[in-house]
Amino acid sequence: MNNSYRILKLKSGEELITRIRGQKGSKMIIERPMIFQSSTLTDPYGRTKEVTILKNWLSYASQEQTSIPLDFVATFLEPDNDVLKLYDYEKRKDDYFKKQNKNKNKNEKRKNNQKLS
Repeated sequence: MNNSYRILKLKSGEELITRIRGQKGSKMIIERPMIFQSSTLTDPYGRTKEVTILKNWLSYASQEQTSIPLDFVATFLEPDNDVLKLYDYEKRKDDYFKKQNKNKNKNEKRKNNQKLS
């Protein structure tokens, strides 16, 4: 697995997994950051299980990179293989849905143009 990824524990309490692209002044440039979120699920037998998911930290934005002040980061950690697999899976899933939305928007635009003709 690629070891250029890092888990950032922010002073806000958020935990991100991301690729660090570089530094510009006192800011760090990060690519495709995702935030860890935990949820508790209960099965039909009443047993609970904690599940960790990753959510796009830049959701609702068109960009995939951003910069954050270095002093916002409490620590940098190296992710284990299970987390890297989950991160790669979530990126592929995110790419798939973006492509589907792009195709849907193209089709709707085409239909609207045909109606106007």
